[in-house]
Amino acid sequence: MPTVNSKPSYDLQAHALFRIVFAGFLLFHYLTVFLPDYAEFFTDAGPVTRALNRTLNANRSEAYSLLMLSDAPLWHALFNAVFIYGVFALLVGYRTSLAVFICLICFISFTWRNAMVFSGVERLSVCIVTGK
Repeated sequence: MPTVNSKPSYDLQAHALFRIVFAGFLLFHYLTVFLPDYAEFFTDAGPVTRALNRTLNANRSEAYSLLMLSDAPLWHALFNAVFIYGVFALLVGYRTSLAVFICLICFISFTWRNAMVFSGVERLSVCIVTGK
C-alpha cells in the first residue's frame, strides 16, 4: 500500500529566503522613508491632519487607518513598536503568520494615513503580501 508523503511540495528554503528579503525590504523602507519625517507625515503636526484625511476619504469606506485613532505620542510609539516587532518576527521566522498579519495591518495603516507620501512601492508590497 503506498504511503502519503507529508513533505510540502514547494521549496522551504526559497520560501524562507523570500520572507527574509521581504522583511528586510519593510525594515529598510520604514527606516529610510517613514521614520525620518514621521511627525510630518503621520501626525496632526503635518499638512494632512486626521480631520482633513477623513474629509478626503469620506466616500471610501475601506480607507481606514489605525494611526487615525489618536494623535497621542504614546499611541504612535506603541504602533511603531508593534510594527517593528512584526518586521523582526518576520525576519527571524518567529510566528510568521502573526507577523505577516501585523505587518500587513500596520503597512495599510501607514498607507491610508497619508497617501501623499507614497510612490506606489507600498501598494505593490501590500499586493505581494495579500496575493491580490
